[in-house]
Amino acid sequence: MDTEETWASIDNISHPLVKEFAAYWSSLRKGRRVPARRDFEPFDAKRFLPHLFLLDVERPAMRFKGRVVGTRIAETLGYDYTGKYLDEVVSEPYYAQLKQDLTSVAEEGILHYRLTTLDWNDKPYSVYSRLYAPLTTNTDQIDIVVGIAIVTNSGDIRQKEDLIRSVLMSQRSISARIVLPE
Repeated sequence: MDTEETWASIDNISHPLVKEFAAYWSSLRKGRRVPARRDFEPFDAKRFLPHLFLLDVERPAMRFKGRVVGTRIAETLGYDYTGKYLDEVVSEPYYAQLKQDLTSVAEEGILHYRLTTLDWNDKPYSVYSRLYAPLTTNTDQIDIVVGIAIVTNSGDIRQKEDLIRSVLMSQRSISARIVLPE
């Protein structure tokens, strides 16, 4: 596994739609550390919907349950995990990394970005761009993680997307905690 980086902005996010979603999430903060779920309007986010998912955070065990899963995500995975706990549908060792990333988002209120190959889903020729972002409901405690995940197949990668191409060719991953100023 590659080392995790820490970024202070969303500027390094390589996929344009993932970066656009990060900017949308950030606009919902309105001076707060984390936006509220009530501020997240599906109508305003309809461009992202096929690639979005919402996960309920269950404490204290830190289990993550699919609330909503976008159609493109379900197509890519070959199943829909709505209503299922991730630890029941994601195998080890992938679940351990996923839980670590999700837990840091839920406990620290940060964004988490990952760019990697999709070898965990037997598609090493595809690149997976994913962002986790925290939401709250009626408390200051983060109880929802919203995310966007986009898979780009090697045949769809345009020459200008050098970072994505380098990940595919080198089989390396980028993992970044994004800690934005309030």
